Amino acid sequence: MPASNTNPAVAVVVCSYNGSEHLHDQLASLASQTWPASVYLFDDASSDNTVDIARSFQSKLDIQIHQNSPNKGFVANFESGIRTVLNLGFDYVALCEQDDIWLPNRLDAGMQALLNVENANQPLLVHSDLSVINEHGNIQIDSYFKFRRYDISDKKSLPIALGQNGVMGNTILMNRKLAELALPFPAKLHVHDFWISLVCELYGTRLLISDQLVHYRIHADNTSNATSQLQYGVRDLSFIGKLKFLWNRDYKLPYKEDSRQHIVQALLNNQLSLPKLDAKQRYILETFNDYLTFRYSRLKFGINLLKYGFFKKDWRYRLWFMYSLLLTKRYKHSD
Repeated sequence: MPASNTNPAVAVVVCSYNGSEHLHDQLASLASQTWPASVYLFDDASSDNTVDIARSFQSKLDIQIHQNSPNKGFVANFESGIRTVLNLGFDYVALCEQDDIWLPNRLDAGMQALLNVENANQPLLVHSDLSVINEHGNIQIDSYFKFRRYDISDKKSLPIALGQNGVMGNTILMNRKLAELALPFPAKLHVHDFWISLVCELYGTRLLISDQLVHYRIHADNTSNATSQLQYGVRDLSFIGKLKFLWNRDYKLPYKEDSRQHIVQALLNNQLSLPKLDAKQRYILETFNDYLTFRYSRLKFGINLLKYGFFKKDWRYRLWFMYSLLLTKRYKHSD
């Protein structure tokens, strides 16, 4: 584990699965980091030459390769990867996806931010903005945050963490205290970065770097995101398709069909090994749970969601959300 008194080493957890097309570029960008790092690649039973590409970097990069059998899925793979590097003694963990490209100062900027925190004996997370590249590596979007109209800032906000979030896993750098607090991941978790950022928002300090430190490659085969998931609404439908969509009123609402309801209820019911919630945290979680379970009046909890900042401030997004919330036939009230 390479380290010094001034530059503590970082464990970079890379989770791969059939990533041969772009893994070389990502590992090359890890080799160019200006902060000492040890790379741990956890391959999830790839059927291509992903592992061979990783092995080709063993002379250029401090890299250890772990091969899963059978396939775990990317959330469980990240969980076991984080646990492995903690057991090896690392105090700082960065998360990495197989097909992005890191700027050379990605780790340096993050570690400088973490080490400058006055009270470092607490759960800490630093993350950044990203640029978006296509499958050929060409920049398509300069700022992912601006493109997605995220309201996220350095200011702590549990509603934002629960809803729009904005903490992208491929920019996460965290200390041991946060990583230990986030483990084990709760059952039925849909994405690891949502959980890690939520735990940090509840119990730690989150630091935001506004610079784009990662080239985020988005293409049709992304595991955690894909080009088709970036837009919200009905713009890709034909005119007849839009009319049918509006007539059927089968509107899918944000956050209701992933693991958020399960996670929120587990927190409220003290089913997770975490510190006790304070009154304000419990109120925010209960407000969000009212929406997830469709309790009370749609208008009432819709207004509360907008009031407390669960959703982006973009007026078009909010208008579409309220329209969909009030008219959708997709969901039934729980009481």
